[in-house]
Amino acid sequence: MRAQMARAISLHVGVDDLEGAIDEACAATDRAWDLGYETTTLIAWRACAGPVVDAIRDAALRLEAGGAFLLTLAARREADRDGRGGWRLHDRVITDDELDDLRSWFRPGVTVAIAEPAPMPLG
Repeated sequence: MRAQMARAISLHVGVDDLEGAIDEACAATDRAWDLGYETTTLIAWRACAGPVVDAIRDAALRLEAGGAFLLTLAARREADRDGRGGWRLHDRVITDDELDDLRSWFRPGVTVAIAEPAPMPLG
């Protein structure tokens, strides 16, 4: 008997150098759980590029057509050393190009959504 494939997986990332980011990641986890997603949350020092990439790769391997993957990022927008835009994780910037490449790992027919929190007011 073949193991049942996941239908909806979510990953929620909260980097601790952004005020409210950990709370936002935890709240997004709760919302996704309520919607039936299998959830993973990476916050504070766990919000590093390696674990984020590994979690996305795992989801891409497990989801089939008709499945859904949701990534929420509560992190700062920043450029890497080469000037490419991306998200500041705990250890480095994961660039938009890297996220596009990660998105390509999913099978055709899997819905992939990357969401960011609403901008927080300054001051």
